[in-house]
Amino acid sequence: MKKLVCLLMGSLVLGLLIGCTLGPKTSTKPASGGPKDNSPQTNTSTAAASSSQTGNATTVPEMAGWHLVETKYFVPDIDVDVNGGPVKSTQSGTGATLLDYYQDSGDIGNITLAVKRTGEGGQVFASMQWQIIWSAPPSTLPDGLPASFDVEHKVLEAVTWNPPVLKATFDQPDMKPGYSSSSPNTFWQPNGSKGQYKDTREEVYNMQVTMTTKNPIAKGKAGDRKAIYINFGEGYGMRYTYEWR
Repeated sequence: MKKLVCLLMGSLVLGLLIGCTLGPKTSTKPASGGPKDNSPQTNTSTAAASSSQTGNATTVPEMAGWHLVETKYFVPDIDVDVNGGPVKSTQSGTGATLLDYYQDSGDIGNITLAVKRTGEGGQVFASMQWQIIWSAPPSTLPDGLPASFDVEHKVLEAVTWNPPVLKATFDQPDMKPGYSSSSPNTFWQPNGSKGQYKDTREEVYNMQVTMTTKNPIAKGKAGDRKAIYINFGEGYGMRYTYEWR
């Protein structure tokens, strides 16, 4: 009995000695809800996770070039919805009233345009209707390369009048379709030809083609702006404004 007690006492003393030598186990993680350690210590696992997350969130640097910043569809003041009705004029010689109706329908990328002239009694003297189907130019235009877009011009009706041709340019900003600076970069299509008085390579009429700038797109400076103009005729058209960055 005495030997058993002695053995138990000895084990207890030995355990106490070992505990004092090793010391208590501690955790490097703060207790839930406890104060945060603001000392400048590096948590390897957190830093690695942060680095990984940052890597996943990194985006590819934007390519230098002309970047699309605005798209605008133009409707002329003579359009019946803008003007509040037809454009009135007086026929020379007779004094009769003529009514010209300019109308558009459809959505961006597929527009139908119609113009007709009638008398006050509704008699139609002339009319024309045409459809423009096109793909938007690229959102980024790199320098040193030509710019292109696909377009189709369809003649739907031509009574006395013929629909206007479609033209496009890469030019100075803030103008309306149909206007140009002294040196625009004109879009050409492959089915035309250059004549003595007219270059039909610059025109699209009743055909489906790819239009491409005559010259490569020139480099700009940060903040510079240029625009692609697609002139549908009669004041209708598109302007795609780009900024160099």
